[in-house]
Amino acid sequence: MALALAERLSILDKTQLINLRTNALRLQADAGPKAEEAGALLPLIDAELSGRGVGEAKAVRAKPKAAAKPKAGKKAKAAAPPSDDDDEVSELG
Repeated sequence: MALALAERLSILDKTQLINLRTNALRLQADAGPKAEEAGALLPLIDAELSGRGVGEAKAVRAKPKAAAKPKAGKKAKAAAPPSDDDDEVSELG
């Protein structure tokens, strides 16, 4: 697949190349089954980007994802102890 994709780099626009580079970096970092293929594509993508005048500073690099913070849903809010403000509201009402 890398060869077929490498052949099509010239027809991708700058945004598509940057997205492809970001995905290749992510796949390479995951060390999964596609890591070697992604690693082989990175120099080709970088060469295509540099040929278009997009330097490494402008190309997006993959960043490690931060752990997702759990959102407080209705269940979490219902389980939370009432605040002092809640007491005042119930006294007024």
